Amino acid sequence: MKRLTFFTFLLSISFCYAQEILYMGKAFSTINFEDTVEYKYVGIDTKNVWRIAEPHKEILFIPQTHSYLGKYAIISDTNRFYNSNIRASFQFRLFLGEGDSYGISFSQKYDFEKNKDGGIIETSYDNGVTWQNIIFDTIIQNNIENTSNLYGIADKISSLEDQPGFSGLQSDIQSVSITFGADELIRGDIMLLKFSLGTDSNDAQNEGWMLDDFKFSGIETVVIESSINKTDVKIYPNPVKNVLKIESEDVKITDVKILSISGKKLLEKSGYDIRNIDMTGFHSGMYLVICKTDNDILRTFKIQRI
Repeated sequence: MKRLTFFTFLLSISFCYAQEILYMGKAFSTINFEDTVEYKYVGIDTKNVWRIAEPHKEILFIPQTHSYLGKYAIISDTNRFYNSNIRASFQFRLFLGEGDSYGISFSQKYDFEKNKDGGIIETSYDNGVTWQNIIFDTIIQNNIENTSNLYGIADKISSLEDQPGFSGLQSDIQSVSITFGADELIRGDIMLLKFSLGTDSNDAQNEGWMLDDFKFSGIETVVIESSINKTDVKIYPNPVKNVLKIESEDVKITDVKILSISGKKLLEKSGYDIRNIDMTGFHSGMYLVICKTDNDILRTFKIQRI
């Protein structure tokens, strides 16, 4: 039986709402868990493992020399040691928008029984129907530009079906980064990015995994509202009841997608110069509208249907 030594922490949450999307455009989006507004972008599975908390373990803690990370991190439970036979994950939903390349980075520490327990990063482009380890994701690997401190194919973890992943001991804060070109196969679509933890039945008394300071570049983090006149595309009215109108200066709209706030594609319309979208069949609520121009520029808007 695993030893249980509880630590007081200031914050622990469960997610009972629709997970919202982070937008990959021209700016950085940072998730460092210091503001509860960020929690709507993090989806934690139903297993009672991952916590957003102030870590106070012997190895998994935030050093004072790294105060820029803040007080909180996402950590695999707040007990002294992790439990046996765990399969638990958390994920981000990323809209792949503007930019010539995309970047993902985060800071971490971990303490696992080497090659037996550990953590992996997975991706999905079909809303979680199929997943692949990020180092086997051909869309990313065929367009890879740079990686730093990512695991390699030889770093296998037996509790995760011998998949490559993070295992062993990383007692200092480590920065991991991945940069890859914006492949047209996925531009304008949703990518799920999942961090999965696996442990076997052996009690080796290890502390687990702590992650913080996620940055997503090539992601448009501020949704372009229709009231902003700096863009070459405008949509109105917002809120909309029946017909959504699209105006564009010097460009033509060739493709329009409407997504739910959680990223599900609800409508796609293609044509020479789209000007109107009938929304009478949509329920009241918030939606994302993605317009593609004839010069392959994406514009993203958040609208309300009333």
